[in-house]
Amino acid sequence: MAEESTPATPPPATPAANPAANPAGVAELSPTVASTVQIPSVAAAAGTGEGGEWDLLVSRLGDWLRGGEAAALWSRSRTPLLALALLVAGLMLLRVYGALIAAIEGIPLLPGLLELAGLVWVLSQGLPRLLRSSDRRNLLADLRARWSAFRGR
Repeated sequence: MAEESTPATPPPATPAANPAANPAGVAELSPTVASTVQIPSVAAAAGTGEGGEWDLLVSRLGDWLRGGEAAALWSRSRTPLLALALLVAGLMLLRVYGALIAAIEGIPLLPGLLELAGLVWVLSQGLPRLLRSSDRRNLLADLRARWSAFRGR
């Protein structure tokens, strides 16, 4: 089986090579890369001399402060900022507390000894108060008073 070969097509003609496509004979321009770029500043465009952006920023900031909008913004955002600060402080306190508990747990025998000390304290302080019914009533009344004082009632 013989394969048929297709004739090679000539490359497309460029306008410079084809005088019919470029009748005026204008030479092709090749792109060049600029070595420096000059950007006019705002001050030079306004004719003020030096600076520009910084002076514009300072003047707008001064106008904003003189307009009284800063005080209004502070009064609107004081409560949310306080809430955010309290939230961050609470999270930091929890992280420190968690690190302290983890450090205590890392010491051998200390968690068990602390549990034993707590149990001994509860038994020594709680049992004498819970034996008689009058002491139980006094203890419960004291706990209720402390709880209501804590809750603010």
